[in-house]
Amino acid sequence: MRLLTVVLLLLWALLGKCSEPPSDVLSCSYQISNILREIKDVLTSTSGRCSSDGERDERLVGIERETVSQAVRQHGEVVRSLLAQTESLKKAVTSVAEVQSAHKQLLIALRTELESEKQTKRTQRRTIQDLRSEIHTLREESKNWQEHLRRMESEMKAGLQKTELAAQEATIEVKGASDRANSLGRVIRRVQRSMHSLEKIVTQHTTRLAALTARGRGRRPPPQHSLPTLPSTEMPQTGEEVDCPHPYTRIGLGCFAVHSTQRLSWEQARQHCRGIDGDLANPDDIYDVVLFLDDSFPESVYSTSGGWGFWIGATLDNTGTWQWVSGLPVRTQVDFWGRGEPGDAQENDEGCLFLHGWWRFRAGADPCTSEKYFICERKVN
Repeated sequence: MRLLTVVLLLLWALLGKCSEPPSDVLSCSYQISNILREIKDVLTSTSGRCSSDGERDERLVGIERETVSQAVRQHGEVVRSLLAQTESLKKAVTSVAEVQSAHKQLLIALRTELESEKQTKRTQRRTIQDLRSEIHTLREESKNWQEHLRRMESEMKAGLQKTELAAQEATIEVKGASDRANSLGRVIRRVQRSMHSLEKIVTQHTTRLAALTARGRGRRPPPQHSLPTLPSTEMPQTGEEVDCPHPYTRIGLGCFAVHSTQRLSWEQARQHCRGIDGDLANPDDIYDVVLFLDDSFPESVYSTSGGWGFWIGATLDNTGTWQWVSGLPVRTQVDFWGRGEPGDAQENDEGCLFLHGWWRFRAGADPCTSEKYFICERKVN
């Protein structure tokens, strides 16, 4: 009975030692082994003494042994469970160590990133300070430029006012010069007409004088072609007694029809003139026609009525020479072309001649497909 008490006490001590999770699992296992060894020694030492007690106690000892064996087996299972838990704890400790190591590395990375972020912020602060300084400089420069632009604007306004005044004065001078030139042109045209008439009269008197001289000497008068007469292209062979058929009107020394209500291309205008027994105007003296148009379409009218001009019978050939429809070359006299005309007419395909109202009916070149008013002429012998 005392043996059973001793064994139970040892088992109770064993359970007391390992009932809570030990701080060191190996030491707990070692203590369990020692207790089991003590139990075995007790049982061995008491087996001899208990043999004399008779068969009565043998049955009790067997029961106690069976109980102790069961307790030992249970405690063996507990030990195996503790060993398994020890392995799990080792693995957990290893995992915890790895996690701690990862945490340390993460902390190091976070510290590095934090330091980099601090450096970036310091750089950004410096950049912001530089930008503020640059903005301040730009504002100062902008103020200076604005002031400079204001001064320039004032100077430009003053210069424009002076230029406008000068332009007005120049316009007045140009207008006066233009008026003087127009007046001079009219005088020149009238003088030319007078010269033609005078040449005609001189020619007639020369012919008569030659005839009278020949009669006085008893000779025949010299042939008509030997007299100093003007070419037929400069004056008609008949006198001023020419009657122009309808719809032609006497202008200078020729018969002309001015069409100022219908606009056609150059070729269409020529066909129209041929349909009334004439052709596009190719006058012996173009200034007679110009003077007539200038008198018929004054400045207040030609800006609208004559703004498109009048086709006349002259074209540009392949050699760059202007020719009348009669085949004779156009004589470009003083004050013949308008301002800037004819320019590069051949390159610009401006091969037909016209009289433009904006230039006081001076000559200009334009594409033959343009539609304009036109002037017809009928040659009368």
